[in-house]
This record gives sequence, structure tokens and C-alpha cells, in this order.
Amino acid sequence: MASPILTPALVRLRTGFTVRYRRRSTASDGWVGDLAHASGTSGHNPDDTSGVSAERSDADSIPEVRAIDVDVDLIPGDRAASRLAMYAIIRAIISSPEDRRRLIYIIFDGLIWSASRGWEPATYTGSNKHREHSHFSGHPDHDNDGRAWSVETGDDVTPQELINTTLGSPALGDRTVGDWWKAGESARREAEAAKGQAGAAATAASNAASAANSAATAAGNAAAEAALAKDAAGQAGIVAARVEEKVDQLLARPPVEIDYRALAGALLEQVREEGSPS
Repeated sequence: MASPILTPALVRLRTGFTVRYRRRSTASDGWVGDLAHASGTSGHNPDDTSGVSAERSDADSIPEVRAIDVDVDLIPGDRAASRLAMYAIIRAIISSPEDRRRLIYIIFDGLIWSASRGWEPATYTGSNKHREHSHFSGHPDHDNDGRAWSVETGDDVTPQELINTTLGSPALGDRTVGDWWKAGESARREAEAAKGQAGAAATAASNAASAANSAATAAGNAAAEAALAKDAAGQAGIVAARVEEKVDQLLARPPVEIDYRALAGALLEQVREEGSPS
């Protein structure tokens, strides 16, 4: 089976991003689908390939992929400026007849622009909101159109000009790019806070486990010492009982003149023979 290829149209689009933003991150770039994509229908799945379902197909037998992901970090170290730059590129693409006819939809930052909706933005309802990358899905009728996209040839748009641009969709009301941007930043801050809280909880749990282990070790040591003390007390009790028995035996004898010095010596020798507790 032949290896899948990315269509020339999307190769040129990906190249256009790199030409325009030479230092951009490619960490979230992608094209051919992984196992997660293979389990469903996706533009990242190659057509004419058994075992996977492609989003669109054409008449040839070439296994073609018609989707790319482009990392949001076009400007290294400045996520805010990078997101605005991505919005500007998307606006330029959907404003260009030559560009948009080569696509069926674009997803980025919780929004989707599609030919079926007249390229008006709408809220994207999928689980992956595409905050880390933008997704471009190609049209099979224009697979081989490898001309430059507007990302290479378009003029720069100032951040303030873009922020004040209304998204222009009845479904979204009069929200601007700036409104949507603020909402996305708020969601990211909440996610970071939740991540921090989860980390703190994990640390506390680890500390509690360490304390529990220390307590268990101390309890074990105390139990061992108590057992030793009990054994020593038992041995002392045995010696005391034998001495007491010897005294009773002596006291039970008929009265005689007692040599107390000799008696004391005998008792002392008895104790030495029995031994003292350790």
C-alpha cells in the first residue's frame, strides 16, 4: 500500500506559514492522523486507504490527506500576539476567493468558519476547542492548486485593528475578536488555576502519605521496645520469685542460731547464680 501524501494545496499553505513566520513553533503542527483520528471520520485520515475513513475523497487512487494543523505560536514567547496573528490570517483567507475555495472549513480558538455557513464564524462544539493550533480542512476539487496563499502575500493587520473587528455572525451577535480573545484568556486562566490546585492537592497527599509512613514506623519501633520491656519484666519476675522461694525455705527451718553474715552471702550468691535481667 502506498504511503499517504499531503495534498499540494495544503503543503503550500503550511509552507506559507513558515515563510511568513520563520521562527514559529511547530510543536502542534500535524497532518496525517494518529490512532485517535483513525477511530472516526477525519480530514487527517488519507482517502483510498483501508481501515480509516477520510472526510472527503476524489476519483483517483492516491491516498491523500486533506487537513493540516498549524501551531498557534507564530511569534515565539508572545501567545497573545500569536493568537491575534492567527485571527488575521484566517480573516485574510476567508476574504480571498482563491484561498477559501481550496478549503471546506477552518477551526481555531473555539470557532469554526465553513463554506456551508457562508464562512461566517460559529461556536465550535467539538471537545477539542483548538486553542493550541488552527485546523485547515482542504477541498478535494483543488488538491493540486499549489499557488501561494494570502498568508504569504497579505498585508499585516495591526492588533488593535483586529481586536475591534466584529466577527459578523448572527449566531455570535456583535462580539468582536477582542471579546472572543478575552473569553479564551479567562478560560485559560481558570484551567491554569485548576492545574495549580490539583498540583497542590497532589503534594499535600504525598506529604500525608509520608507522615503516615513515619507514624507507622514509629509505632512499629514502639511495639518492639514494649515487647523487649515485657520480656525483661518477665525475667525479673522469675528471679524475684525464686529469691522469695529461697527466703521462705530458710524461714521454714527450725529456729537455730543464725549467722546473718553467712545468710547474706548465701542470698547474694543465689542472685548471682540466677542472673540479673538484661
